[in-house]
Amino acid sequence: MKKIFHPASERGRSKTEWLDSKHSFSFNEYYDRQKMGFGSLVVLNDDVILPDVGFPSHPHKDMEIITIMLQGELLHEDDANHAFTLKEHEVQVMSAGTGITHSEMNPSKAEVCELLQVWIVPNKKKVTPRYDHGTFLKKDRINQIQVVASGYGQGLEIYQNAVVSLLLIEPEKEVHYTLNSSDHGVYIFLIEGALEVEKEFLKERDALAIWDVEDILLKAKRKCEVLLIEVPLK
Repeated sequence: MKKIFHPASERGRSKTEWLDSKHSFSFNEYYDRQKMGFGSLVVLNDDVILPDVGFPSHPHKDMEIITIMLQGELLHEDDANHAFTLKEHEVQVMSAGTGITHSEMNPSKAEVCELLQVWIVPNKKKVTPRYDHGTFLKKDRINQIQVVASGYGQGLEIYQNAVVSLLLIEPEKEVHYTLNSSDHGVYIFLIEGALEVEKEFLKERDALAIWDVEDILLKAKRKCEVLLIEVPLK
């Protein structure tokens, strides 16, 4: 078993008048040569967007972009005529493929929008851009793995042999996570709570990259919400 602990205190940060963004890996102006990604996972951003503002129209290409809503609303609009307002408990997947241009705005006049955004390098390039979204309720992830996106026919489809899952563990409960392949690793990001993973203790927004392992045991010290991102490492 191999593992690397990423404390929340060492994440990068970009802060503007309307956006407060924390970065687990090098992103935009934040650069750390030791944090260039984990296998095909290259971005994990933790964004808080103020009311009535957001990201203006911008392009993406050959990337699987997964948006996980934590609070508030996010209006997605793109040049493929998709327009949808994401809400809490919803997840969005966008396969950028040959190229897509989109905007992401907080449509609320009063409430902030909080989300996690995950970027995964696809195993197929130059595909026709694709968009999808779905609802994933917390009650369906209590003490069990809830797959929200994968290349294995579970959750929303992505172009990669990866699995993005959510998990809510009750205090003092344990959950096992079994990897799909021996050449995969898992990036475990603690959204909230206190968690023990293979003798490592995680607090809110800490993360653990772990590989060369078949099964991972997660133990909640108090109620935990966890994001697990399993990706190929080669």
